[in-house]
Amino acid sequence: MNPTVTLPPTAGPPLTQAQHQQTLSAAQELFFRRGLRAVGPDELAACLGRPAAPAPTVAAKAALIHTVFSEYIRRMREAFTRQQARSTTAVAEMLALREWVWQEAQQIRAPVFWELAQDYPATWQLWQEHCTGFVVEYLRDNLRWGMRQELYHSYLDIDFLPRFWVQQISASPTTGLSDPPGLDPVDVRQTIAAHFMAGIITPVGAAVARRLQESPPDY
Repeated sequence: MNPTVTLPPTAGPPLTQAQHQQTLSAAQELFFRRGLRAVGPDELAACLGRPAAPAPTVAAKAALIHTVFSEYIRRMREAFTRQQARSTTAVAEMLALREWVWQEAQQIRAPVFWELAQDYPATWQLWQEHCTGFVVEYLRDNLRWGMRQELYHSYLDIDFLPRFWVQQISASPTTGLSDPPGLDPVDVRQTIAAHFMAGIITPVGAAVARRLQESPPDY
């Protein structure tokens, strides 16, 4: 079930649907680039398109953060579901997922998930339920598919591996839950995804992956 997305109330005329989505996108970009704590009331007012209105309260900021992450989860589910429907092999789907992880890591330059866990427990719980529910089951479906196609090893533990992979991603420097000095968070997430894939594919699956990487499908 997709989360309900509602912006906190602001002064001025109601937002159109297009303005609503633009506001959420702008707020997400701001939070992911600077961090939840670093973004002040005046920046949020401007982001909401109400620079002359009173600055959002602490409660309004928390509501906006919850809405931003609810929308992020909704779009993530849609993107994963679209990719699942158009992929012709489990390997193609996993390569697309690895690319998505890399693209997202490029955008998240602040420890937003660490701050979310520390300061906004209700929204953190929403994110954790998404990761341990939808994302884990998505990965399990991919592993089952790859094993049926004989592109993945037949001995894979489809219960443990998805949970382990999600936990690794959650503990990467981008999330702020761990922060090894000198490691770029983008490189860490990309390496985690690459190592996960390298450990599950058969030689036939590896050949499929090489062909796809040399000539990516045009979706």
